[in-house]
Amino acid sequence: MPSDNEIQICTDAGRCLRPLLIVEGNQIMLRGDDIRKGVTLEELAKKGYIEYIDALEEENTLVAMDPSYLYNNASRSNYTHCELHPSMMLGVVANFIPFANHNQSTKTTLETAMAKQALGLGSTNHQIRMDTLNYQLYYQQRPLVQTKMTKHSSINQLPIGINPIVAMTTFTGYNQEDSIIVNQSAI
Repeated sequence: MPSDNEIQICTDAGRCLRPLLIVEGNQIMLRGDDIRKGVTLEELAKKGYIEYIDALEEENTLVAMDPSYLYNNASRSNYTHCELHPSMMLGVVANFIPFANHNQSTKTTLETAMAKQALGLGSTNHQIRMDTLNYQLYYQQRPLVQTKMTKHSSINQLPIGINPIVAMTTFTGYNQEDSIIVNQSAI
């Protein structure tokens, strides 16, 4: 931390990292000619265009959502990083939630926690396993509505849910009460 005059090095296994574009002087270091078909994030990180940031390092960074933030706010802010794409800020599981931008943030957070636990078919040897207290969903279905991230991943190779069927109708019927009153007065 710069304010504490100390260096913290975290090397524990399983530390969550996310890739961010490096920004210097409110300009993204990565240029268009550096991007070619088949280039990987690791190659871009070796060249110094992308940096993997963990949760502790995020406290000292100012991240732009997309390049337009850099150009529109160049005089007011000193950004250090830029997202690869605005959807990357949510995380992988949250990108599978359709219409997440129309939900409250608490509902999206709850859905991401529940989706991590959901498996349509947890194992293929469930009949001979020692832990027999598990539930199997035998007829998994693909969701009716999908996100862009869902189409680019293999999440639908083994779906994790089932589509509910909901039927709705009005209690008295649409405008039927008024038509009955009109017909009775006409008699």
